[in-house]
Amino acid sequence: MRALFAALVAVCACVGQASAATLVGRWDFEDTLEPTVGTGSLLPADPPQYEHITINGVEGHSVSWVQGTPAGGDEQFFTVPNPIGGNGGGTFTNQYSVVMDVKFDAPGPTGGFTSLAQTAAEPNGNDGDWFLRGDGGMGISSDYTDAGNDVRFPYGEFVRVAWVVDTTTPAGGIGTLYRTYINGQLQNIVQSPGGWGVDGRHSLGDVFHVFADEDGETNAGEISTLMLFDGALSPQEVAALGGPQATVPEPSAACVIAAAGALALRRRRGRPSRRG
Repeated sequence: MRALFAALVAVCACVGQASAATLVGRWDFEDTLEPTVGTGSLLPADPPQYEHITINGVEGHSVSWVQGTPAGGDEQFFTVPNPIGGNGGGTFTNQYSVVMDVKFDAPGPTGGFTSLAQTAAEPNGNDGDWFLRGDGGMGISSDYTDAGNDVRFPYGEFVRVAWVVDTTTPAGGIGTLYRTYINGQLQNIVQSPGGWGVDGRHSLGDVFHVFADEDGETNAGEISTLMLFDGALSPQEVAALGGPQATVPEPSAACVIAAAGALALRRRRGRPSRRG
């Protein structure tokens, strides 16, 4: 099944459709931390606890974890390999997108915050760089929602969240590409992220971490899909990815068409094979 999935991705790439980014890593947590797309396995802080889940009547799997204690060193996070390398004119990865299907039943116990991603080379090496706040907003630098935007993270269900970053864009306005999305909808533009700039705080090295934080702003939760793209997805591309049962892991119009016609290529989870 995974070979068929990878083949469909390759077919879509061969069509030659222009895209702002290419899917370079995808992990589906089907009783393994090996990738569905890409070559690097995830490294967990603790042995993974696989769960049988149902989303909208469709069965599958996730990895779940309980809230840990920073002092005890038992918080769950995953170290993610980054094959992209330097881009955006820098030594580090400055243009990328991270997409996840996650579930948190309640706000984080430390001030309501839940770290979603951390760019430090060492896990828990410094503060997280993408947070979910207790009210369902997402962002960083005291900027968790845009005025007039009522899109919020719904606790207690699986949600597709996306983090789109291009550190070459200028800070201080709506053109800043530190953008967060919930189920394909723009939720927030962080206009002045701290440490912004090429090879700055929000750039990636050889690895990054999901759910890690240096002072316990973490949370019990679940993850069923993780994706990494080698550029900043456009709003239209993120919208095409949709929610946790969307059918397009790689944002390309040709892939959408191919996926719609490939009903036989369905993952063991029962979600469409082109779900991404």
